[in-house]
Amino acid sequence: GSGDYPAGPGYDMASGLGTPIATDGASLGLVAQLCEPTETITTPAAGATYTQTQSVVASYSCSSPTPGTPTCSGPVPSGSPIDTATIGPHSFTVTATDANATSTQQTVAYTVVPSPKATITVPANGGAYTKGQALSASYGCTASTSAAPSCAGTLPSGSPLDTATPGAHSFSVTATDANGVAATATASYTIVAPPRVTITLPTNGAIYALGLHTSSLGPKSFTVTAVDSNGVATVDTVRYTVVAVRPTISRLRESTAIWLEHRSARSGLAVGTRFSFSLDQPATLRFSFMRTQTGRLAAGRCAAATAANSHARNCTRQLPAGTLTLKAHAGTGALAFGGTTSSGALAPGSYTVLVSAIGVGGQRSTVQSLRFVVASPTGP
Repeated sequence: GSGDYPAGPGYDMASGLGTPIATDGASLGLVAQLCEPTETITTPAAGATYTQTQSVVASYSCSSPTPGTPTCSGPVPSGSPIDTATIGPHSFTVTATDANATSTQQTVAYTVVPSPKATITVPANGGAYTKGQALSASYGCTASTSAAPSCAGTLPSGSPLDTATPGAHSFSVTATDANGVAATATASYTIVAPPRVTITLPTNGAIYALGLHTSSLGPKSFTVTAVDSNGVATVDTVRYTVVAVRPTISRLRESTAIWLEHRSARSGLAVGTRFSFSLDQPATLRFSFMRTQTGRLAAGRCAAATAANSHARNCTRQLPAGTLTLKAHAGTGALAFGGTTSSGALAPGSYTVLVSAIGVGGQRSTVQSLRFVVASPTGP
């Protein structure tokens, strides 16, 4: 009950020294209990949760109603870091001892949880990605503390990843829990060149003759697509043309059929002529010039006219007068001709020019011809 109780013999009320003894029988030692030292533990807080490796400094004190300063001891001195190295439940006990050697204890429990964790899904550590590949950063953070951790990366999760520059790259994410403890994860990755396509045959812009692998005429295209392990594709296309095995000469014309090799004041005829033509493919044209002369039939052939065969029938002889060659593209073309061939300048007279072409397949076209006259500058 409440009230005043006399102290036993030997107890000094002024100094608090001695052993107080209550005399009511029912409250034996009550005064002694009221005079025990006490402990105040601020950190670690009872029931607190701390993160592994978190720096937590112990804070506690002791007091006593008896004169003198009580001793105050714990697992570590107040102001020193407590144990947060080991995951799991922990206890922290502080003992107070007063000048009478009376001791009391107070214990608080706390828990150490794992550090926060950052997990990077994209880019994968050690991954190889293709230049220009479409990728989005993907990562997340977890923590064992009650509040959700903050999660900060090189880019926000879901943002396009830099794949524009070949070479080594890194991507980091930091998770920070409610206790302010941070953990960083880093993924190293490489950007490699896209796949490459090399088309050896057919050659871009080439012209091929109709054959086994070129079964139809006209413009063609050939496309190759290379896809690497990342699904990045490179496409290359070459265009070529298939032409007939034998070239075709069409629209063979001459600008004038009677002309002079040199300008003459006595004649209004043009100087030289111009052979025009059209080709279905690139080809080498051959112009073979033949001079037309009157001869005499002798022994079944047309021979030069002599006194000996003057009574024989007339015939027409074609005598070689030289050649010219011209490399020409497909389409229309022309050759300006002033009368000089591989055999020299043509003499005045009548001529036939035989025109043929050798195309890309090495075959010769059909032969076409034109007739012309090289006039004499002095007239007939």
